[in-house]
Amino acid sequence: DTQPLPDEQIARMEGIGLVRLCLKSLDKRSREIIRLKFNEDLSYADIGKRTGLKSGHVGYLLHHALKAIATELAKTGMTKP
Repeated sequence: DTQPLPDEQIARMEGIGLVRLCLKSLDKRSREIIRLKFNEDLSYADIGKRTGLKSGHVGYLLHHALKAIATELAKTGMTKP
């Protein structure tokens, strides 16, 4: 059976909920950059064109947004620091 166990499904749903909470805590620009990167699978250059930012700045903002999310998830025990 390839279906995850009920406790695995619950843990996954909790993780998704925590990530959503972490995303809400970010500023609007960081949320938009994450959305463009992961939902639309855009390159840094394409994100820059959409947002008016230089691609290097996109990378910088994305890095710090993901680091902030990882830090919050580590506090909850969902990930390792």
